[in-house]
Amino acid sequence: MAKFTESVVEDAALAWLGELGFALLHGPEIAPGELAAERTSLGEGLLPKRLRAALRKLNPTLPTEALDEALRKLKDKSGGFFTCPQPGGEVGDRRVGVVWHTQGSGKSLTMAFYAGRLVLEPAMENPTLVMLTDRNDLDDQLFGTFSRCHELLRQKPVQANSREHLRELLKVASGGVIFTTIHKFFPDEKGGKHPPLSDRRNILVIADEAHRSQYDFIDGFARHMRDALPHASFIGFTGTPLEKSDANTRPVFGDYISIYDIQRAVEDKATVPIYYEGRLAKLELRPEERPKIDPDFEEATEGRNLTTRKSSRPSGRHWRRSSARKSGSAWLPRIS
Repeated sequence: MAKFTESVVEDAALAWLGELGFALLHGPEIAPGELAAERTSLGEGLLPKRLRAALRKLNPTLPTEALDEALRKLKDKSGGFFTCPQPGGEVGDRRVGVVWHTQGSGKSLTMAFYAGRLVLEPAMENPTLVMLTDRNDLDDQLFGTFSRCHELLRQKPVQANSREHLRELLKVASGGVIFTTIHKFFPDEKGGKHPPLSDRRNILVIADEAHRSQYDFIDGFARHMRDALPHASFIGFTGTPLEKSDANTRPVFGDYISIYDIQRAVEDKATVPIYYEGRLAKLELRPEERPKIDPDFEEATEGRNLTTRKSSRPSGRHWRRSSARKSGSAWLPRIS
């Protein structure tokens, strides 16, 4: 019996890939130091020229600037687009988790890649993805990104233009990438209950800017979404961290499953450093206005100790901050 080795499996795999139309290369020929080298070291996992050619082939109409930006983000050495396979909540509670990727790190592309992966997951049984935003301009922007990635999604996304249109789109038996704003999920009458639109379990709501404050369980997002899609699951994407006082986002979406914060983005040179200068605005109170303000001030500070009231009392002085302060390694100029 012939010996079964790793090279046999490798040769068979290469033959199958060749039959599928993939280009085959001999590794040593493109290794570092060779005439046809395509990378400078064996530690480089991507071949930039070939990656760019593949992106262009998949997106022939994509502007050059957008292609360059996608290539730069895909080459991110930190793995900023990696989302851990861990639950954001308890098993069965339909909270997938929260992805916090700082602004400018390619969050929209991450969402598109995630959606493309989901539609191929056998366990999802051809899911319906609901892309949720809270502003029309964000809805249009994200819809444009996904539309350019329709081959990755294996289908063209659809944008709901009204409540009635959204309800019609959600009546499908399976499949679909649906874009909508949160307001289209509100019931026809204020304080009313949203009618159920689908009881399927393979529906996933992907919310952009999930940290915002509309997601309450009393008469807001969480209630209406669960009334409309009682068995759907939820994942939230945000460009800003969740505040400790945020009592809405985690109950809806779960805990963090991936974090790519501003510090990592700066270290990776994906974004430029941001410096903040704390300053007090110049305030001036005309003497004739003081009689109008003092009574209200007294009422507002009633019950506070004398020291606090004196330090809070408005005066006619001009307040200004020092001309500059040092932040990091750079001196910030005075802003007049």
